[in-house]
Amino acid sequence: IYVVGDLREKYAKQIVVAAADGCTAALVAAYYVEMKKAGEVVCELPEELMREAQ
Repeated sequence: IYVVGDLREKYAKQIVVAAADGCTAALVAAYYVEMKKAGEVVCELPEELMREAQ
C-alpha cells in the first residue's frame, strides 16, 4: 500500500508541474499577443515572470 501511494504522489506531482509549465507558456503567449497588438513587441519576458521563474 505504501509503494502505491508513493508512486501515485510522484505521478501527481509530474502532472502538476506539467500543468504549471503549460500555464506559464500560455501567460507568456498572451503577453506577447497583447504587446504585438499595442505595437510594442519585445522578445523578453516581463520582469514579473522572470522573478517567478527564479
